[in-house]
Amino acid sequence: MTNFWRILDNSVAWKKFGFDLKNNGELNIADNNFENKLKVIIYHVLRKEDFSGNKIDSRSLNTNAEKEEYLNSIKNDDYKKVDLAIKEDTIANLLDEKTITFTPSKGKQKINSMSTNRHFLIPKSCRLNIGETKINNIYRELRDNLLLDDTNKSVPNAVGVLFRVFIEISIDFFWEKKVGQVFANNTHLTTKINNVADYLERKSLTTPRQLENIRKVSIGKNNLLAIDNFHSYVHSYKAQPTSSDLILKWDNLQEFFEILWSVTNSSK
Repeated sequence: MTNFWRILDNSVAWKKFGFDLKNNGELNIADNNFENKLKVIIYHVLRKEDFSGNKIDSRSLNTNAEKEEYLNSIKNDDYKKVDLAIKEDTIANLLDEKTITFTPSKGKQKINSMSTNRHFLIPKSCRLNIGETKINNIYRELRDNLLLDDTNKSVPNAVGVLFRVFIEISIDFFWEKKVGQVFANNTHLTTKINNVADYLERKSLTTPRQLENIRKVSIGKNNLLAIDNFHSYVHSYKAQPTSSDLILKWDNLQEFFEILWSVTNSSK
């Protein structure tokens, strides 16, 4: 709270936002965008840093010059970033009561552990904006609920099957929304993948390099990403995925999913 008032209750903020306190106690604000900027400020204060990783604390906001520099750094895109972050971190219970679960940032000097040491398939840093309820629920389960670790609560078989489902229904949804067509029931997943990759490349929405890994899914049997491996998680009574293999698969395909869902949500 101290940092919040340190930012707003000073001559710099009064001038920038056009605060004007009337004799009757009413506060007028000249800046028409103040509500959005206030949301960004609150988010930064709670996270204890801005979107560039700069600290928001008593040491960084001591002087008016520092406060002015911070207020001037708030950009139009920051409003959208806050809205997306709030949406991603909002959880609703069965009564549709909603809570926001984000926690203060621990700073940009953190050293990341090896990717295979994390406890879930999808890292917390991966934020996909998925508007379709079922697909979003699967994404959140893979990101937040289904464990991949060395304990007896780990569920690599469930994650492997659901990972395979996530790939296909993400591609199906993209094709229907962007191309306006539904794949025939007998269309192989490899064909779907190649059709979507070709579409993205033809529309110059990505580069061939960015599609290399997803194209590996559709070809061959002897590589980590081959679709036959994903099929075996569902159809073979012998094949069992390991946690480290699943995480490596995701790390190789995350860029494709980020592009896929970004394009899905765009007007392009």
